[in-house]
Amino acid sequence: MKNINKHILFWICYAVYFCSLDWLNFENFNLLDELAYILIHIWIFYSAYWFLKNFSYSTGLATLRSVSRLLLSLGVFALLGYLYYYHFHPYVNPKQVRNLDYRFRIIDGLIWYNQFFFYALGYYYAQRFIRRERDLRLAEEEKKKLLEEKLALEQANHKMEKEKILTEFAYLRAQINPHFLHNTLNFFYAKSLHCSQELSEGILTLSNVMRYSLQNEEDGNGLVLLSKETEHLQNLIRINQLRYNNKLQIVFTVNGDATDVRIIPLVLITLVENSFKHGELSDSRHPLAIRLNIDQEKKLIAFHVHNKKKKGPKELSNGIGLDNTRRRLEWVYKDNYRFHIRDEEDFYTTELILPVLTASGDTAGSGNDQKIIYYA
Repeated sequence: MKNINKHILFWICYAVYFCSLDWLNFENFNLLDELAYILIHIWIFYSAYWFLKNFSYSTGLATLRSVSRLLLSLGVFALLGYLYYYHFHPYVNPKQVRNLDYRFRIIDGLIWYNQFFFYALGYYYAQRFIRRERDLRLAEEEKKKLLEEKLALEQANHKMEKEKILTEFAYLRAQINPHFLHNTLNFFYAKSLHCSQELSEGILTLSNVMRYSLQNEEDGNGLVLLSKETEHLQNLIRINQLRYNNKLQIVFTVNGDATDVRIIPLVLITLVENSFKHGELSDSRHPLAIRLNIDQEKKLIAFHVHNKKKKGPKELSNGIGLDNTRRRLEWVYKDNYRFHIRDEEDFYTTELILPVLTASGDTAGSGNDQKIIYYA
């Protein structure tokens, strides 16, 4: 639409210029006569542009078509000139006598045709040059954009790798030589069997915890069985109950079938350890509530931990555990998870929502079993 408006404006300016020259140079100025000439000029220009735009010599047939278009354009121009000069001009401007000699009219017509043909030729190549420059500029901009996106992606990958290394280092630093500790615990367990059943049970449970941390239970996707994580949580609860003479108030409920369901390791236990560290767990009215729900219909795992806050001095915490948990969740589940923390005045709640995955990446089988794992 903008190009059409520009063309209309150009031809209006040309008509004003052409009519002004003839008005100054000729006594018998006739506006209708001038407009007729201008219309013929316009037709020559656009017919020549149409010929140039569709010109092709790729094959013999294409060349023949192009030559036919040129001959058609010349033929129509000759017909228009003949009809105007010999039939319409005497009526449009009877005061002006035109030279009706055929030879003069042919030469005059060819001069006009060639003039506007070259105008169209100049316009055609100028348009091609502008279009080519615009395409080159757009190609350069697109290339620059792709390079910037590639650089940003490389920087993001570099940052992710760096964060992964730092997180793995922090995770390894939190382990106190598990091989040595595991072997030492087995030694203590053997020595304590004849001394105290409660002590030997605690040592054995701690040894199981260390064995789980030491053994490589992960599959190719870095996932472990949810049932193993659940067993690991039970051992953690059992150890802490022994530490506090079975006075901790804890409810651990599992809903659903965890068969073949997999999850990234040591995430659930991090949330529970946070409650043992900062929670008031001796209040029977507000026990530590741990709920694990496997919903096969919605294909979701929901892990909920709720505890009353401990009064008095707080234990120092650097937040490494929760930060590592967030990063690992992002690497494995991308945006397909939810992790919420609700920190209230008297209570602290964490909730983790994950997709139900099996070793093959499919959703787990059905089931709606419920059991209370631990209550004291």
